[in-house]
Amino acid sequence: MKLWTIQPIEFWNSLKENGYIFSDTKTVEDCFSFFFEDGYIEIDEKWKFAYDWISDKMREKVGLPPDNIKYPIWTYYQWNNNRKKPDLRSYKYHLSTENDFVQEEWVRIELGVDNKYVLLSDIDKWTSILSGYLVGGSEQQEKFDKKMIKHTGFDHFSVIDDKIPDFLKDEIIKSWDNIFKLKRTKDEEDFYGDELSIQATIWGIKIDQVKEVNFFKKYKRKERK
Repeated sequence: MKLWTIQPIEFWNSLKENGYIFSDTKTVEDCFSFFFEDGYIEIDEKWKFAYDWISDKMREKVGLPPDNIKYPIWTYYQWNNNRKKPDLRSYKYHLSTENDFVQEEWVRIELGVDNKYVLLSDIDKWTSILSGYLVGGSEQQEKFDKKMIKHTGFDHFSVIDDKIPDFLKDEIIKSWDNIFKLKRTKDEEDFYGDELSIQATIWGIKIDQVKEVNFFKKYKRKERK
């Protein structure tokens, strides 16, 4: 299976040096953590719940990770309906001024990975999981919102909120398996749109799986002092 991953240059350097790479737990957890000047760290529990959930699905559907590996690596299987390979122009920002930005070296790595090591899922549906929400089409969402209002008084709570009864939490989590259905229903297209992007999670990358590497520069806002 042909896959692509977009990564900082340090990721590629580590892969070249060691011959393999796995996700770094701290780096992943930094993605759902907020850092404050006094050293306090606040974790977005919704994101952590989502990442833990998909890691469990990887264990169930793909197999166990190597020792001490908690989270998978994210790659693309399909950028959108008409394009498999990620468009690097989407990773560059056209700015009126560059004074507040610095350039970073990034890479797009093309991989060839055996299907049995890959878990495919719908990216747009994954964003619903990151928010802790139900995964489903417009009609299904509307029906669930009515249940939420009836039992909580509100139509939107994330799955980790204590105000949600357990049976509604179970319904949300059960709906998450819909991300593995890669053909959307008409009802789902009404909610998520008809442009399908597919992500692929894998436990790790070996250097002999690399088919092509493209280097590019990406802008990042300077850190405020």
